[in-house]
Amino acid sequence: MEKYGDFRPTAFDCNIEIEDRSEWSVLPCSITRDSEVLARSNFEVALERIGGESSSVEVHRIGHWGPGWYEIAIVDPHSPAHDIAEKIEAELENYPVLSEEHYSNLELEEFNEHWRYYSGEYVAALLDRHGDDLLYYYSEELAEIPADDREYFIDNLLCHDDSTLYALFMESNPHGTSDVDVEVVARKTNIDALTGAFDPHVEAVLVEWRTSSLLKSLAAMPNYLTSVLAEWLGNLREGSALHAGVLALHDRAVKA
Repeated sequence: MEKYGDFRPTAFDCNIEIEDRSEWSVLPCSITRDSEVLARSNFEVALERIGGESSSVEVHRIGHWGPGWYEIAIVDPHSPAHDIAEKIEAELENYPVLSEEHYSNLELEEFNEHWRYYSGEYVAALLDRHGDDLLYYYSEELAEIPADDREYFIDNLLCHDDSTLYALFMESNPHGTSDVDVEVVARKTNIDALTGAFDPHVEAVLVEWRTSSLLKSLAAMPNYLTSVLAEWLGNLREGSALHAGVLALHDRAVKA
């Protein structure tokens, strides 16, 4: 392994002196502010294998003009941790991943952190690719909805259950959680898989639309609002979301 006294992050850098550590060895894994998942995974795994920070293992983060900072671990050459670090170096010469499990978990964790962005892009790509097919497929269910609101209904359907959208994305994603290209994933999502995933949610979205439309209509009829709402409340299941919404509207109408 390279001695810290000889270490330079790039050919354009000088060695940054750390007192009494020039003979210590540099762990053959390092990270920067911009490191990808694999580099971060290898660094975490390697550091864990040598026992983490201790009297014989030090982690240093040093500012840098390029990536902002870099982080390295240096190891006392006379410690048991050094023997492990040498084995890690030999392992990386044969295969670039120290732990497939750790790498996959970290990759998935990072993907999940970005899911909110991906989900919006995915819905937009699905609508662009399958929007007309979905309007045709659900034409019977959409018959009661004005033409101008039908695309909005399809959009609400795809956004109705995030876990369903996520499962569909992962099933259709040819690259796993790395190198995500939302347009490619949308192309891999066929219409049968799409409708199969969201068919169970159609009725719920229809109920939401009907409720919203009815409340808007009732709000425009102040002379009849209180009596209509009171009668409607009697037919709704107490404690349901719809009952709560109608009850709130009824209470406001009574106070008006």
